Amino acid sequence: MNPLIHYYFGKKCLWTLANLVGDKDAIRDAVLAKNITEKITTIICLNQKSMEILRTAIWLLSNIARGPHFSLLSKVRHA
Repeated sequence: MNPLIHYYFGKKCLWTLANLVGDKDAIRDAVLAKNITEKITTIICLNQKSMEILRTAIWLLSNIARGPHFSLLSKVRHA
């Protein structure tokens, strides 16, 4: 696959997931149940030179961590 296409779709996937997680608690909980924070951590490590990817991945993590569900915060802690 062309690296630019891979980058574009990866960036759009992060952005879409951040929006969904930020809007619905049930989606956030489902995402956490799939251990997505490990995958986000990997994305951050592999894309340290791309500020767009880093910004979007951190926005996604902040959406996962916000809200009154402190018991779920332990799943995000390692990220």
